[in-house]
Amino acid sequence: MHTLKNLILPFKKYKVAAILNIIGLSVAFASFTIITTQVKYDFSFDRHYKNKDRIFRLETRSFDGNAHNAVVSRPMAKPLGSIPEVERQGLFTGGPELAVYDKNAGKNAQQGPFRIYSAEPGALDVLEFEYVRGNAQRFREPNTVLISETVATALYGTEDPVGRSLILALDTEAPQEIIGVYKDFPKNGSVETGSIVRFIGDADINANNESYVYYIRLNAPQNRGKVEAELWNVNKHSDIFKQIKEDSTVFRLSPISEIHYLKNVRFDPTPKSSRTTVWSLLAIAVLIIGIAIVNFVNFSIALTPVRLRSINTQKVFGNTNGAIRCNLIGEVMGIALLSLLLSLIVVKLFAGSAYASFIESCTKIGSDLQILAITAVVAIVTGLLSGIYPAFYATSRPPILAIKGSFALSPKGKRVRTLLIAFQFVISIVLIVFSISIHVQNRYMQRFNMGFERDNILIQQWIGSRIASQKDAFADKLKSNPAIVDVTFSSGKIVDLNKSRWGQTYKGELIAPNIFPVAPNFLSFMGIGITEGRDFIADDNRKSNFTVIFNQTAQRQYGLTVGERFGEWDIAGIARDFNFKPLQYGIEPIAFAVFGDHPIAKSWQTGTLYVKVNPANLSATLKFIRETIQEFDPDAEENLVFLDDSIGQLYQKERNLSTLILLFSLLSMLISVVGIFGLVLFETQYRRKEIGIRKIHGATVGEILRIFNGTYVRIVLACFVVATPVAYYGVKRWLENFAYRTPIHSWIFLAALIVVLSVVVAIITLRCYKTATDNPIKSIKTE
Repeated sequence: MHTLKNLILPFKKYKVAAILNIIGLSVAFASFTIITTQVKYDFSFDRHYKNKDRIFRLETRSFDGNAHNAVVSRPMAKPLGSIPEVERQGLFTGGPELAVYDKNAGKNAQQGPFRIYSAEPGALDVLEFEYVRGNAQRFREPNTVLISETVATALYGTEDPVGRSLILALDTEAPQEIIGVYKDFPKNGSVETGSIVRFIGDADINANNESYVYYIRLNAPQNRGKVEAELWNVNKHSDIFKQIKEDSTVFRLSPISEIHYLKNVRFDPTPKSSRTTVWSLLAIAVLIIGIAIVNFVNFSIALTPVRLRSINTQKVFGNTNGAIRCNLIGEVMGIALLSLLLSLIVVKLFAGSAYASFIESCTKIGSDLQILAITAVVAIVTGLLSGIYPAFYATSRPPILAIKGSFALSPKGKRVRTLLIAFQFVISIVLIVFSISIHVQNRYMQRFNMGFERDNILIQQWIGSRIASQKDAFADKLKSNPAIVDVTFSSGKIVDLNKSRWGQTYKGELIAPNIFPVAPNFLSFMGIGITEGRDFIADDNRKSNFTVIFNQTAQRQYGLTVGERFGEWDIAGIARDFNFKPLQYGIEPIAFAVFGDHPIAKSWQTGTLYVKVNPANLSATLKFIRETIQEFDPDAEENLVFLDDSIGQLYQKERNLSTLILLFSLLSMLISVVGIFGLVLFETQYRRKEIGIRKIHGATVGEILRIFNGTYVRIVLACFVVATPVAYYGVKRWLENFAYRTPIHSWIFLAALIVVLSVVVAIITLRCYKTATDNPIKSIKTE
């Protein structure tokens, strides 16, 4: 009963402070839960394989030596099967996302889209496919597929799908027999959860077609270097490598558990993250908990005068220090556990909000019991750390001194509390600088001139084979609308991470530029100027050779000459450089190509639609485009987006990071406000007599407020000096991930200082004003 009374006492005496403290702890625990969920998601990416230490992805060094490629040609990887240290190997390559439907159910039962993968049987063993129905024994047979549990449930519910036939919409009308259902892979893995896998036969053995991802499993991880060297020994005499000097580092085996973090890898289908970012998020989580502990300690100390007379009276009547301390620590633990329960409500609200989309992992309560257990341990530790010092502090005074009345702050105690609050200020300044810097970088990327037109352009990535086969008629129909300025086509998005690469021999050396098939009017449509030679013309679409236009980077790197022909390529001109990859990457060689009447044009269609529109009456224009698409292909799926929005999606991870850090920075400021409140509460409680005496001697309210504010302003300024180099270093490291980056502006640091100073001065002024305006006689008497 006595413990319960002591627990209730702070809420009765200082309701606002107590409520703010619980809010601060609840937000801190919720933030810790959410952040560590994302951190665990990244750190455990592709680590679910039983043999993860022996699974590797084959990569080749790019010919310019500046990066590695995540894709290889099939002949290049074929020797893996004869190397003794390689237990299993095979390609596993992601393809398009397609809608699918059961053959018997018809197109009205379409589901998806689902990711379509192509694989060799060996890759299924390497990636440890587990089957819940059927198996992969017949996987080599034509028109057979394996589907994931998610696909099976979407199409068939609880029925057994093995033996049923699927149609892959927009891909082929040939039925694909389902021979097995495999267990869903975790979301944080290279294989998407809802996916379909089909066998790829022995076609496409062109050594120049480097489009395949190869996974291998070694008999021992330490044999990695030996396999790399052996693969080079087998391949080094092939035409594709003949211009490379003796070098055994052309091939690289990257551990599958490290691929998520690899930088400077081209054509990499694996989602990326940065270790710097992940560690930064984890540091934020720990620091927020640290701020909460500091607040709790300050809050508990601030309430010591309220309880001191009661505590020491208990000591006079025989209670031991140990019993009283356990009692006080128990009360603090109760508040910490109450805050933990409230934090679960905060997490639940977060999971149902729009902010949940910024976290790649699942934040629903109960989805990760390990994270909940860690948070519970953190709450207990927080309670213990926050309760031990105040409990010993409150019971360390001789009983007779407390009963007689006066209690003063010691210099040592002041220093401890000043250091604690300074810690909060440093963290708040660092987080604010970091969040503003990320926001500035994101705005810089969004507004950066990438070298082509991007306003008022609609794009649909795949228009379907029916429309692609009659593009001219389709474009003429669209352009009959006065609101449509122009129409063009390409083989994909103009800005994308992964474009195809095509090796060709030029002047006795192999060159391997990115290749981008386009319609003849593509460059003029996008406003990409020609610096030498000519643009594409309509006649290029009727030639049997390829007509290509390289960018300036390719001309410099390869020494190209306009008008030359090599192989089946005619160099028509040189285009101005532009950014065809996100701004994390630099400009690389690229060749625009018009295939003309060459047979490859049938298999490599320019099926991505671009429509330049007049922004006036946009809704009517969009309706017309959709109706035209349906007219030419009733089964086509419309997914028009603005090009600017499509490019913006490439920076979604950075925007999410910016929003998250800004959110947690604001939360850390909120928690810090609680700490400032507690410390000012403590100061005013013990300086009421001093304030009263100053007022009797003529001090004004403004002078008293300046005294209090002056102390904390000096603390904030000192913290700013400490925080600035820390924040600068962190921002500089983060910006190194971008080939194009904004400078680190000095105004960002000044803005962080102003924000923290404004909050501190506002809190101190509001809290001290009441004490400064009290009757000084009353203050002296009660003191």
